[in-house]
Formats: sequence, structure tokens, C-alpha cells
Amino acid sequence: MSSSTVALCTAATIVIVFLSLSRPSAARDSLLRGASIAVEDHATDLLLSPDGTFAAGFYAVSPTVFTFSVWFARAADRAVVWTATPRLLNSGNLAVEDAVGNVLWQSFDHPTDTLLPMQRLAAGKAMVSSDKLLAGGGFYSFRFNDYSIISLVYDNHEISSVYWPNPFYSYWQNNRNIYYNSTRRQAFIDESGHFLASDNATFDAADHGENVRRRLKLDTDGNLRLYSLELDDVTTSTWTWSVTWMAFANPAGVRLRADTTDWSRGCRPTFTFNSTDRIMKLLPLPHTDFWGFDINKGALLSLRECAARCKSEPSCVAFEYKVGIGECYPKSLMFNGRTFPGLLGTAYVKVPADLDVSNLHVHQWQKNGLAIEEDIVRCGATIDSPEFLLNVSGVSSSSSSNSIWFYFYGFLSAFFVIEVIVIAFGCWFFSSKGVFRPSKIWALDEGYRMVTNHFRAYSYSELQRGTRKFRSEIGRGKHRILVYEYIENGSLAQVLFDRRDYSKFLGWKQRFNIALGVAKGLAYLHNECLEWIIHCDMKPENILLDEDMEPKITDFGLSKLLNRDGYGSQMSRIRGTRGYLAPEWVSSLPITDKVDVYSYGVVLLELVKGRRISD
Repeated sequence: MSSSTVALCTAATIVIVFLSLSRPSAARDSLLRGASIAVEDHATDLLLSPDGTFAAGFYAVSPTVFTFSVWFARAADRAVVWTATPRLLNSGNLAVEDAVGNVLWQSFDHPTDTLLPMQRLAAGKAMVSSDKLLAGGGFYSFRFNDYSIISLVYDNHEISSVYWPNPFYSYWQNNRNIYYNSTRRQAFIDESGHFLASDNATFDAADHGENVRRRLKLDTDGNLRLYSLELDDVTTSTWTWSVTWMAFANPAGVRLRADTTDWSRGCRPTFTFNSTDRIMKLLPLPHTDFWGFDINKGALLSLRECAARCKSEPSCVAFEYKVGIGECYPKSLMFNGRTFPGLLGTAYVKVPADLDVSNLHVHQWQKNGLAIEEDIVRCGATIDSPEFLLNVSGVSSSSSSNSIWFYFYGFLSAFFVIEVIVIAFGCWFFSSKGVFRPSKIWALDEGYRMVTNHFRAYSYSELQRGTRKFRSEIGRGKHRILVYEYIENGSLAQVLFDRRDYSKFLGWKQRFNIALGVAKGLAYLHNECLEWIIHCDMKPENILLDEDMEPKITDFGLSKLLNRDGYGSQMSRIRGTRGYLAPEWVSSLPITDKVDVYSYGVVLLELVKGRRISD
């Protein structure tokens, strides 16, 4: 072989080796989500700039030491131009610094679905919900909108809509300010649990204070929640986060899409409906509103005319009608809907005439806590059924001594026979345990619910009026049933101490209102009743919260009527619950209404602390 041939082969070999080192076969200029660069393959697993000038990856300082660096790929000495020196700070921020400590890159500038204390969310940045099926994240984001308002936004690349703050209100009704200077748009949460944004958006954690780990997360269901973890729990093997604030108290309020593999995307119709099909019917949704997508906005029509317009319009899928005002809002899309007792309008949804709605469930509105599903048909007779309404004159029909009837206060002024009630409402949908006896909750009509407590005649309380509304008594022989109003959100104890259920939580304003309401209730019992009353067992279990989180004092099983002639009372035995007992009980002192005040003080401490004093 000639010397020229050997030289040519040697040169070719050098070129091949050089090319293999400078441009690996798997060269790429970016990393897709889920991809990685392995240090084991540091020679070939690289990022390469499109023109092949720069490479990034694990740079071998020695056979056992590597740094993540950027270097000149085509230079013989592979000169390094940048080396990552990341530091994980106590704040949770992963920062890359240069030799003198200047931050070159930090994870706080690139939020995902979580914001940590003192991490700032600036203009152009967004928290995006995670989605296991979408590489780029979910459909929900928390960011500044075009009007510089920090907002929760739904965006599925076809529809984009703000759903928090309330899109039905203007920015000043939502207590927001508008800043057009992008440099001033920022939001953050501090270590005490206080959130503040440049548009005046603000909220506080229910456990506002120091020494608590916190994270603000945009969950997969589109709800923004603030989670807290007390430092006392860090030493345990498992950490349990508790929700101390959320944008939507009812998680079902953010349901927009349907997916059989991911229920967090909500619901969709169970039917395929041809909008040109004239064989249809309208399904009413009282006190319901859907924001936007109006075909003809606010035309003044009768209900019949509004329905006819929607039926004749192929693009109309529903319409809203405000009774008494006459405003008609045909809708081309049902989006960002809400049900609220104060809403005047009713939404009417177009459905096929042959669609069976006998098993449909309607979510009853609750301001705080999860909605309770009620079967609206399975109860048998409706309120207008002739077999249900026996007498509407307000006068009891004649009956024998064994007749069983009762009167619903403010409920159609009608008398009913108990057997008919049981038949008509044999669909009681929820059972619970009261403090002393079993209870049943009855769904009597749309949104009208009651609780019945069964006991024997001799235990019937002398109390005829309390802070929890008493509806009626049903009796047969020695058996009695008391009928009370249904209190939707359960007891204060459940809300405060049950960490497994974060659907109900209490902000500071709600806690103050509860404390004030209970104080007023006790003042009424002690000073304003026809018979002054000592409750004797004031504790969170005996404070119920209605749909507006207003407190109701209940369960007077240990109550004692105060003697108006003598302020103090002597009792033969201690009454109440350990941990809430006043010193008078163990000191043989006269029992006055101050024992309730002492117990109320313990409840007040627990209301502020969020845990039992005994813990």
C-alpha cells in the first residue's frame, strides 16, 4: 500500500472519529417532556445546537466526576462556556449560580402547577394544571389575563374562558384593580399563608401563621387550593396536607369536559342530539345561569316566546329566562354554569323528547362543602299530586284519636297523614347518627329537606323554641318523632377536626361569623327565651352549620331551665362533656349560665386553633 493511500485512510479515520464525537447519532437540540440525558451515555447523549457549534450534556471532568455544561462541540479542546452549579435552597427554589453567586437560572421563574411561599407569579408566567394525558399540561391555568387581573382560566385550544374571579361581575365588583404596566403584575404567597396580587386579589390561609409548610396548587379539577402542613407533623412517617383555602368551596363547581379515563374533566350529555330535530322538550334548571355565548342578548319576551325562539334556532342548546323581568338569553354553548339560590333566572336545556329523565340527579346548591345529590323523581308522589295533598284549607280534617298528622310550619299550610308521607317520601337518601339518637333526612321537595328524630313520649323536651328551627311533632301512642330543619353542612366539629374532608373549610371571616352567631344564640337562650335555659353541653358537635355556614345551636338533651326567681341552680350530677366542663361542676358551686360561657370559651379557642384543646 502506498504512503499516499495510508495517509488518506488515516485522514478518513480521523474525520470519522471526530464526527462521531462532535455530532452523535441521536443528536437533538431540545428535550421533550419526560425525556432525559443519562450520565452513563455522556459521550453520545447530548443536546446539539442546530448548526453543530455547541453541545450540552454531562461533561467529563475526570472518569468519575461530571458536570452539566455547555461547550464548543467542534473545538479540539471542547472548551466549556458554561457549567451548571445548582443549589437547592430552603425555600424549595432550585437555583443555578455562577462563580460569584449570581443566579443564572432558578426554578421559581418557571412555575408548574404549584407555587411555593415567596415564589412570584409574574406577567407572562402561569401555573398550569397537570394532566397525565397531555404533555403540555391540563386545561386550567392561573395567570394574569389581558386586563392584568389574576385569574383562573380554562383553555382547551377551542374555548378560552375565565372562571375565577366571578366572570359575572366587573373587576370592581370582584374588588380588583387594573394595572396595564406589565412590570407591576405579580402575585405571591408568603410563609404565613397570606396571598397578595398586584390587582388587589388577596386571601389568607385558615391557619394563618408562621412555622407551617405551605403550597398553592392548581389541581387537576381546575380548583386552586392552598395546602398546609404543620411542622409538628414533619417527624411523622407520612405527611398529611390539609386544605386551608380554596377558590371554589364546591369542587364540583369546575367541571367542564368529560373523559371516561379522567373524571376530573366533568360531564357531557348522555345523548346525541340533532339541533334541527323539532321533537324535543325543555329540562328546567332553577336558579341556574351560564355565562356568555348568548345568541340574542336579553330580549324582552314571554317564557313561551323565549322557548319558541330557542326551539326554532338550530344553534340554540339552551336558554335562560328571568321570571318577572322577561329577559331571554338563548345559548349556543353551556359553559361556566352555576346554581345559586339568589339567581332569578331558570335555565332550560333542550333534550330529545324521548329522553328518560326519571333517574336524573340534581345537585342541590351548598355555599360550602360538597353538593348532595338527591333523586328528584324516585320519591313517588310530587307536591302537586292529588294523593299527596289531603287538605290545604289549614284546618285539620276530622279523624279518630289514632290519626297521625302534623303541620308543616310555612309549608303550604297543609295537614298530611303520616302514612301518605312515608309512601310519598319513602326515598330518604341519607342517614346519620345524632349525638343521642338516630336521625333520618327527608327530601320533601326541590331544596326542602327536614330531619326527623324518633324517641318516646316521656323524653319529649320542654323546649318549644330553639336556635335550630323546630318544624313539628308526629305521634302515635307513646312514640314521637320531632321534625327539624335540615342543616346541610353538619357540625362544627366535622368541619374543624375532620382532615379527611377538605371540601369544607373555614376562613377567618366565617370563623368570626360562627363565633358571633353562637354567642348570640347563647344570649338568646340565657336571657330572651320564655324560659331561660342553660345548655349544659356546649361543644362543636352541638353547633351545626347551614348552607350559608351560619351556626345553629342544637341538642338540648342536657339542658336545664333557669329559675327566674333564683339565678343559680343546684344539680345532683355533673352534666356535659369532658374538656368543656366549667369549674363549677367539680366545685359544688351554683350552676348558672356562666357554665355555658366557659364552654363557649373552649369552643372559641378550638375555632381559632383549628384543633381540639385536648389534643
